[in-house]
Amino acid sequence: MLLLNCYHRLINEQEVKAARAAVSGLSDELLLMYEAHVALVDLVQYVRPDVSSESMCEMVIKQTMKTLRSDACAIVPIGKSTLSSMIQGSDLIHMEQIQGLLLKCQGRSRQPDVILHRGKSETGETSWSKMWNLVGVEVESNELGTVWLVLLSCQREYGTEDIGILKAVSRIIASHQCMYKKQKEHELGLLRLFEELTTAIDNRDPFTEGHSLRVAALSFQIAKMMGLTSQECETVRRSAILHDLGKIVIEEGLLGKPEMLSALEFKRIAQHPEVGFQLLRMVPFLENVLDGVRYHHERYDGKGYPCRLAKESIPLHARIIAVADACDAMRSARPYRPAMSEEQVLANLESGKGSQWDPQVVAVVTANWREICQTWQASGEVYAAFHGTMIHDCHQFSSK
Repeated sequence: MLLLNCYHRLINEQEVKAARAAVSGLSDELLLMYEAHVALVDLVQYVRPDVSSESMCEMVIKQTMKTLRSDACAIVPIGKSTLSSMIQGSDLIHMEQIQGLLLKCQGRSRQPDVILHRGKSETGETSWSKMWNLVGVEVESNELGTVWLVLLSCQREYGTEDIGILKAVSRIIASHQCMYKKQKEHELGLLRLFEELTTAIDNRDPFTEGHSLRVAALSFQIAKMMGLTSQECETVRRSAILHDLGKIVIEEGLLGKPEMLSALEFKRIAQHPEVGFQLLRMVPFLENVLDGVRYHHERYDGKGYPCRLAKESIPLHARIIAVADACDAMRSARPYRPAMSEEQVLANLESGKGSQWDPQVVAVVTANWREICQTWQASGEVYAAFHGTMIHDCHQFSSK
């Protein structure tokens, strides 16, 4: 009887332990599901066109790795993709290894958009792949390639719940990509519209035909020579293309007037940087070009317009465009004078540095004069090829 009681007590204790373990496991699963739900809600708020694709992916993999208690999370493109490869987590995991494992595991799952790898239970695997459990879901797929969202852990074995959460996250990434792509297409179309408008403004006067294109090419080259980042160089180029947009409000006859301008006429023309600024400030994605457009007629000595800024208070992009603008103007013919020679341009730059222009920008231009000439010549030839005409005196810039 005593033995029977002990047996029943032991059975009861084992059942209680099993029940407690089951409750604990269920509690962990519920907590994981709750944390995943909170993470998904948090990620959805970043599905906005003003959040870059790279920033979105960084947030996604960081949050997903933390929520699903993994050692690493990665965006893994196989083939060509609009998404770049990205990984966070263990230093023992490299992108090439993940790509190789994904390719090896493709087709094993009943779901073609899911890959599940349990390292320790797989046979014939390398020592590296045996260390890791992996789950991956497709983010996007087309004829050029596939992008996977992947989790890796050396302890956790992934299951149905993890796949469901990853699929939800992948849909968030895909939705953001679609929105971001459409936004960029819209921005590009609007930028091209502004560029065409600026070209049309230049072309109202045969003496300024192609001016903005040439100033943009020169500004980009100068910015590059000054060591600006590729992104900053592109911003300078865009600013330079749009720098004369404000001339849209100025009468055609006034822009090409051969006689000296009256004080009132000069005041009218001097409004164009502010007008261009006011037009473009309403376009959020062009915020970074505003300084170049608004301040390209400021002088280093503070006697320019529209704000009479001086020295380093003038944004660098505007100081670069000011020199490029002057170089093109001096080397192009005007109704009231012929195109200046190279010697005249260099002499004017030297005499005007420190007063009209930033000495540092002028020094870069004069030190790299031959390359500057080649850039100017090439930009003129590009314009001529597309518009079927050669701008005034373009050939003269690169010849003594």
